[in-house]
Amino acid sequence: MPDLPCSTCHRRAVVYQRYSGLHLCKTHFFADFEAKAKRAIRSHRWIVTGDRIGIFLDSGVSGNALLYFLKRLAGNRRDLELLAITIDEGRGGCQAPPAPADPDPTRGPGVVHISVSFREMFGLTMDEIVRLRGDPAACSCRDVLRRRCFTTLAREYGMTKIALASTLDDEAGAVLMAMIRGEAARLLWPPATFEGCIPRISPFRYIPAQEVALYATLQTGEAGDAQQRSPCTALEADLPTLLDEYTGHHPSAKYALVNIGDSIASFSSLPDPAVAACPSCGEPCITGCEGCRMVEELLHDR
Repeated sequence: MPDLPCSTCHRRAVVYQRYSGLHLCKTHFFADFEAKAKRAIRSHRWIVTGDRIGIFLDSGVSGNALLYFLKRLAGNRRDLELLAITIDEGRGGCQAPPAPADPDPTRGPGVVHISVSFREMFGLTMDEIVRLRGDPAACSCRDVLRRRCFTTLAREYGMTKIALASTLDDEAGAVLMAMIRGEAARLLWPPATFEGCIPRISPFRYIPAQEVALYATLQTGEAGDAQQRSPCTALEADLPTLLDEYTGHHPSAKYALVNIGDSIASFSSLPDPAVAACPSCGEPCITGCEGCRMVEELLHDR
């Protein structure tokens, strides 16, 4: 971007926020970014004293940005524990992303790094699942197996929250996708009161992916994409582009979608009494756990 002055202090701006009309220098960008993430945590009461927070690190930069932010947030607090999770899915011989080197090891609490693979957990890899089910179905299987890994590790290590680096783009896209497909149930957040159900938190859910990537680059020195997951279908592949094009003309569109999703969730009725946590994976289900059924079918077909 051109050398434009910061709207607050007149130093060189590193980002322009079309939705706010502000140019921000590095210092004020960091302050604005972290204030939004902290506000999301406070408004949803996502972090409380005594939490053991598992942080999912994927191949993108957003996971490492989230780890860095939570370490800054925790500071020297001894009432919070952070655990970084990496998952080796077994794709094309690629290994799980390595645990990131802390750009400032003296800041914040120590982090326990946990690594697990689909091979260790389920006895098969994503490459084998693709051969069994084909690419589109394999994407759904991958998401189910990831969730199973989360909940299994959360139980084993006594985690109270699982932190995901979902961005504003991810959240807005999920709301729009649910609307297009007519899947209203996806907009209703699963209750976190079931025994064994580990709540998910997303501190970056109100921050655009571009800003998450910039934060990661400036704070950790790591450049890359903040995209959380690869698309499984043609619709999922097209939707981000369509949403970005529309947001180019209407900068607040993604925020509006996330707010719609939040409103629908807040006005939802109480869960059906038949809803309960699956005894195997801990996820909410009604008559039977679709995730566990899928895992059983995969193990049977291999």
